[in-house]
Amino acid sequence: MKLRCIFTLLFLLPSSGLYAEGTYDCTVKKVLSLSDEGFIEKTDGNYGVGKRFIVDKSTGVMQGQLSNNGPFVKLEILNDGNAMQSFAAITKNRSTRLASYIYVQEFSKNNLKPFFYVDLHLIYSGTCSSL
Repeated sequence: MKLRCIFTLLFLLPSSGLYAEGTYDCTVKKVLSLSDEGFIEKTDGNYGVGKRFIVDKSTGVMQGQLSNNGPFVKLEILNDGNAMQSFAAITKNRSTRLASYIYVQEFSKNNLKPFFYVDLHLIYSGTCSSL
């Protein structure tokens, strides 16, 4: 049911003109985690693979199966992204003092732009397309 709601939302957003060029539609292709030995390794199973989310470039807000917003967060755009630089934003949670980081390689020549998202101990990677 949740997945149907997200796909409906994603279908309606482009036609509404709310997000147009300022939004990414992203899909997770791999999830890594930090091991006790200090290595970045693939997680057991396929946890997170296939998750989808959208990123509003003007605010840095992520919505969908991965999210970086809530009542106690402060979002900061580090780089707006363009044909020469990547989009980057950091989310700071004021209550837990944790942070997450989203990076989209906007300057990539491909239609699908590579991304990574670091949240807690997990590193998500995949591709984003512009809506």
